[in-house]
Amino acid sequence: MTDNPAIVFDDAAAEFADYMAAPWGRLRAEMIVRQLAAHLDEPPLRVLDAGCGPGAMVARFAELGHHVTGVDFAATMLDQARRAVPESVELVRGDVLALDAALPGATFDLVLCHCVLEYLADDAPAALHQLGRVLAPGGLVSLLISNPDARVLKTAVVNRAPADALASFTRQTQPNRVFRARTRDYRPGDLMPAFAAAGLSPVQTYGVRAFWDLLPRDGRPVSESFFAEMLTLEMEMSTVSPFREIANYSHVVLRRA
Repeated sequence: MTDNPAIVFDDAAAEFADYMAAPWGRLRAEMIVRQLAAHLDEPPLRVLDAGCGPGAMVARFAELGHHVTGVDFAATMLDQARRAVPESVELVRGDVLALDAALPGATFDLVLCHCVLEYLADDAPAALHQLGRVLAPGGLVSLLISNPDARVLKTAVVNRAPADALASFTRQTQPNRVFRARTRDYRPGDLMPAFAAAGLSPVQTYGVRAFWDLLPRDGRPVSESFFAEMLTLEMEMSTVSPFREIANYSHVVLRRA
């Protein structure tokens, strides 16, 4: 993290909103929603997006009929979210490391925490503890983390940079282009002690975008039919080895006892 991480995220808010609206961002969001559907009761549920960014997931879950709250510490991210979500959504400026202070006394049936832990360095266990504290008994956490093994594959195949791929395999931190920061690598297995300490038990682990991130960057437009076929392929393979293990993201669904 930088000394003032809010500046990094504020500066990149518009770029990240564009990313989430692009086909690859839409695919990520749609896969997560569909993967979670197998684990959720009928709406309305109380849903928290911890680190909601420009509000893409907040908007999706509000559209599904849930009562949704979004928290982010970057003011410009929240400004982007306000333009994207219904007025019924509560947006709060706060830190994932202090959710109980940002949302005193609140509990939720589902907590989303997507691509947040990697920016917290050694504070990831503390963040997971906070997620557990605001989760109702029997509630679920949807945790999305970047997959370092996928980055090695992408660097070698898409970027055609085998030396960089080999070097990235042993690095614990990596540069992030959008947010101009360095991120900490986690695999789901690395976080098992922190899950247990937070009172969270893994239910299922999915891969997200095993194939999309290996597509040639040749500028060809993405048709809706191609998007739909890729979504079908990605969903079918999201729990199948080795595709789950090489997907761009690991989506871990956890339950509080």
